[in-house]
Amino acid sequence: MHIVSGIKLGQLLLQRNEESNEKEPIFYYSKLPSDIHTNKVLLCDPMVASGGSMNVAINILLKNGVPLENITVLAVVACPEGLKSIYETHKNVKIICAVVDPVLNSSKYICPGLGDFGDRYFGTL
Repeated sequence: MHIVSGIKLGQLLLQRNEESNEKEPIFYYSKLPSDIHTNKVLLCDPMVASGGSMNVAINILLKNGVPLENITVLAVVACPEGLKSIYETHKNVKIICAVVDPVLNSSKYICPGLGDFGDRYFGTL
């Protein structure tokens, strides 16, 4: 699949563990370009709630040789707790976010948020 000619796509599959209180991420799959360490990387996630999945994703990129300065996180919605977690774990990472919603509730959902993005995208509501 080509989104923009000349751009390589990689895939990381992480999902939060709905069974746990902390909703920590579970890593399932990674398929990255073999030369990813030589490229700028846009790490895209529609929502950054606790920041756990994004921290795991950044660690995977770092383990594959991508310098932190080459990683830009791109999110639609985030909350302060998730952004703080990312910055505390990965100092100076670049983050671009369309909106920061004010609350992460006790179920680790962004409020007001937009619901579960995966359910909306895949029609599994």
